[in-house]
Amino acid sequence: MNDFTTSVAAPSEIIAMERVERNAWLDLFVAAPIALGTASTVRWERAGACALIADKGIPISEFNRCIGLGLDAAFTRSDLEHAIPWLDRHASPNWAIQLPPQDEADAIVGWMQAHGLERMGTGWAKFFRPAQSDGTSPAPTDLTVRELSPAEGPHFGATIVGGFGLPEFVGPWFASLVGRHGWRVYLAYDGDMPVACGALYLDAGWGWLGCDTTLPEFRGRGAQTALIQRRIADAAAAGVEALTAETGQPAPGLEHSSRSYLNYQRAGFVRAYVRPNYRRV
Repeated sequence: MNDFTTSVAAPSEIIAMERVERNAWLDLFVAAPIALGTASTVRWERAGACALIADKGIPISEFNRCIGLGLDAAFTRSDLEHAIPWLDRHASPNWAIQLPPQDEADAIVGWMQAHGLERMGTGWAKFFRPAQSDGTSPAPTDLTVRELSPAEGPHFGATIVGGFGLPEFVGPWFASLVGRHGWRVYLAYDGDMPVACGALYLDAGWGWLGCDTTLPEFRGRGAQTALIQRRIADAAAAGVEALTAETGQPAPGLEHSSRSYLNYQRAGFVRAYVRPNYRRV
């Protein structure tokens, strides 16, 4: 397994991958109060050399973390000493700090360990590929994929809730992404029924693929493969240079058991590195 200190991507590609993901999540969080109202527990902040996102109403690390370390400036110990109390105050208790490969990684690990944070779990696999089509034919599926118009946002929100098992209030939040600047959102349909979804966020010549989920009873029918291929084609048509996505990194030797991991590999994405999560011991 790749260690987080090594990468098959160039430093400039690592920065671009991390930046487009960070910007997508920040824009998602910026959209939340519009969709949910001022009573929302969603919080976000650009803080020095990192970004902070939190929502106590969704107690998983994807929605409660420190991301984008060292992209626009060197990450310092003072940045960490701001991030930790911010996360304690606003995030669910299982928040994480994610550390991409960078020259200062060893020093940052030492700072985090001094604050009682250790690497937990297997981390996230970061994938990338050129946006240009590789000429392969679409995989066969009896589902159809369509890009959504703003009026269809509620269908996207409902699929996010059903596919990920998230609280109902998340539906209007994600529905607000449909038609939002920078976002292109897709559904896979079984007849007229939405059964799977995925989003494409475009920023500074890169595309980020995320929001990938399928309703449990429709899994195994090629929905995500079709959604990935559609987003690759649309990103290439939009002139995007490259694409990135991430999935949970399976335990060593179990990569074949992760459908999401294999979907991206089959679509021509290469694992660039594994980004670890640091949490309280």
